[in-house]
Amino acid sequence: MKSVEEEFGFAAIPVVSLPDLYGDKLCAALESFKRGEPDWNLAPEPHIQNLPAVQWKLRNIGRMSEGKRAQSLEKLEKVITEWLGWFIKFTIVTPIVKLYNFL
Repeated sequence: MKSVEEEFGFAAIPVVSLPDLYGDKLCAALESFKRGEPDWNLAPEPHIQNLPAVQWKLRNIGRMSEGKRAQSLEKLEKVITEWLGWFIKFTIVTPIVKLYNFL
């Protein structure tokens, strides 16, 4: 039986970091927002700071203690990392394995 690389002509898909996937600018925008000090120049949409949900979330972040804010930032990083792993697994790896097993 041939390996996936031999059968389809490509190597295993490497895991990429969030900045590589989404760009440094978007990752920096998310982090600055979660710290409670958003850099609106990094935002993906102009005038995003005017949206009521964004203003509400920023007010809530501003009310957090420094410790709680740090925990929140760590949680964001963890969730994004887990989501990225899930995304790669179910949108890229699983279909390839199913196709390979089907053939």
